[in-house]
Amino acid sequence: MINPNDTIRRRRNLDKMLRTTGLPSQKEFAEQYSVDVRTLFNDFLWLESLGCEVAKKGRLRIYKDIDCKSPFALTEEQTMAFLLGHTALCQYGGSAFEPEAKELYSLLLDKILDPDLRDSIRSMEDSVKFRTGHISGSLDRTVVHSLFTAYLSRKSVVISYRKPGREPERREIQPYTFVNEAGEWSLLAYYPQREKILQFKLSRIESVEQLDQTFTISEEYDPNDFLNQGFDNWTDGKSYQFVIRFDAKTTPHVDTRFHHETQEVIQLDNGGCEIRFESEGLPAVARWVLGFGAGAEVIEPKELRDTMLEELERMNNIYKPE
Repeated sequence: MINPNDTIRRRRNLDKMLRTTGLPSQKEFAEQYSVDVRTLFNDFLWLESLGCEVAKKGRLRIYKDIDCKSPFALTEEQTMAFLLGHTALCQYGGSAFEPEAKELYSLLLDKILDPDLRDSIRSMEDSVKFRTGHISGSLDRTVVHSLFTAYLSRKSVVISYRKPGREPERREIQPYTFVNEAGEWSLLAYYPQREKILQFKLSRIESVEQLDQTFTISEEYDPNDFLNQGFDNWTDGKSYQFVIRFDAKTTPHVDTRFHHETQEVIQLDNGGCEIRFESEGLPAVARWVLGFGAGAEVIEPKELRDTMLEELERMNNIYKPE
């Protein structure tokens, strides 16, 4: 039995009839879907609002222009956006709900899109791949679901959070924003004990307990304001003005990439460049600079130069000849 509330299926079949055989009886079609003729009249208005004008041809109702674009067809750009969105959801950052994402994707394909477009999209499923880099760990579905549920109901939670090399700590937080950076998921949450927003890596949250206590998110809260303060998922409340100089060989690998919201790239006469930005997270910036080896030089701040020197001395002690 056809679901009487299936508006999409009814309108899709109506569209198909109007551009092929024509609609012989409005009453019979309406009864088939357990709706009245007035509902069918609204369907006609909806189709015409999308550029599909319905006309009479003898006893039939048919499109005035049977080649008019179907409201259930997607443009090439929409098709690509649909494909990319689905692929990203299933691949990016160790999605905790990949089976559900694939099921929903198939449901949308089968319910809404016409067969030719459906086959075209499915033939492209393996044409897009996302590479997320190194992910610290897989996500626990229960943890993610519990945090999302708490966010939607605006309920505080107690999490068991484990930092590297430490025992898990219980923290009461208020979940604000979920963030994916380079394939790693984290949560921006208000931490009442310190009266500030903190960032928690989801892979380090071992359990979630929802509380009865509710919270509200301030209208002044903007996650970008918080994220722009730090570097590579690191905020520590200490901000610096960074100036990093890259040689000509390394510059092509850094000058066209986005590294920080405040970055300024200055091209140098020798073919190199300087990247300047203001940020928290000095340890994270140090790790980033070390990745370029001798191709990068810290100009400012002095604290970062000192950190680099200490790290290089430790490395020298490890690798120096016996």
